Amino acid sequence: MASTHDLAALNAVGKELYDGQKIAEMFLFKNPALALIEKKTDTTGEVYPIPVIVSGPQGTSNTFANALANSHAAVTRRFNLTRGKVHGVQVIDRETMLAIRGSKGAFKDAVKLAVDAAVKSIRNTISVQFWGTGTGRLGQFASGGISTGVVTLADASTARRFDIGMKCTVGTTDGTVEAGTGAGFVIKVDEAAGTVTFAQTQGGSAANPTNWNAGSYPKHIMLDGCENAAIKGIPGWIPDAAVSLTDNWFGVNRSEHSRLAGILYDGTGVSVREALITLASKICAAGGDADPTHCFVNQSSYLALDNELAGKAEYQTLEGTAKLKFKGIKLPTENGEVTVLPDRSVPSLRAWMLSMNTWKLYSILDVPHVQNDEGLDMFTRDPNSDGYQVRFAAYCNPGCNAPGYNGVATLSA
Repeated sequence: MASTHDLAALNAVGKELYDGQKIAEMFLFKNPALALIEKKTDTTGEVYPIPVIVSGPQGTSNTFANALANSHAAVTRRFNLTRGKVHGVQVIDRETMLAIRGSKGAFKDAVKLAVDAAVKSIRNTISVQFWGTGTGRLGQFASGGISTGVVTLADASTARRFDIGMKCTVGTTDGTVEAGTGAGFVIKVDEAAGTVTFAQTQGGSAANPTNWNAGSYPKHIMLDGCENAAIKGIPGWIPDAAVSLTDNWFGVNRSEHSRLAGILYDGTGVSVREALITLASKICAAGGDADPTHCFVNQSSYLALDNELAGKAEYQTLEGTAKLKFKGIKLPTENGEVTVLPDRSVPSLRAWMLSMNTWKLYSILDVPHVQNDEGLDMFTRDPNSDGYQVRFAAYCNPGCNAPGYNGVATLSA
């Protein structure tokens, strides 16, 4: 390594520490759905068509003349998949690099600390959006809104989505910034209480951001720049409520047939186990090819299921991308076993049961990747500071070629 820790030395260490496999290991840690979904990393073109068969060809009857007269081609629809974009930027201070230039170990540690933090940040954003609908929402106000900068969240578990320093926007409509409101900057997170404290400026004191008032409180909190530009995740493909008559999901109005939006089941009146088994049965009844294999819930629902089984649960370990392993509960259903897995970004009191062979994560390059393609180095001079910059990006969206073979249940716990 060079005796002076310059740009060349930074790039050498970056290449040593962060090849594609190592980034994948960091990124997919505790994100089983992202690790297990099949990856297609060469999705080029403005849109990527995903055809879906809605109904088979008609022309069947006990009477030949009727069968011939009623012949009708199969009904197909095509989702024109686009890509969501996620960017991550980290700057390493040049003075810090010079101050530790006599220690190879310290230099390497400083680079690793900075880049690990950047990967963690983009990982959190992608994993949350993978379990969102594309609006970019991080959380929602509980009734009562905000008091001296402190927001109590409607779903306490969403507090883990926030990090100190985040710049956020709000809106009464999910995915839209409300007119007249200012930005809020996170200065404190209390996951146990389900609260996030905001300031009006970066690093400022607790205070209500402009027009984040309790009276007409904005309901939705979004990461700045993500409003209706986020990855369109699993809950967007398989919504937990009936789609509207004016639905438009990648160019398809899914209100035409439930096969285009998945199976919806209200399991709030029964145990978690019964809800999941019933959902599996409904998915299997949707078609002979339906074969749900995995079910994703958040940690609280997973614990509730484990407790219901009272020590009788059978576990299974699955291996995903980067050889990461995930432990789940084997749930017997009428069409085989479904593995129930906890995923920290799944919304509370919901379970998405998927036929994983109907899903792919479509992207250009890896998700995420360092922007060092076309012969570029990992690090470049930062134009706005006395430091070095590394950039990460992801251009991706999940896609499903048979939404009707998947489903979602609302849960009691």
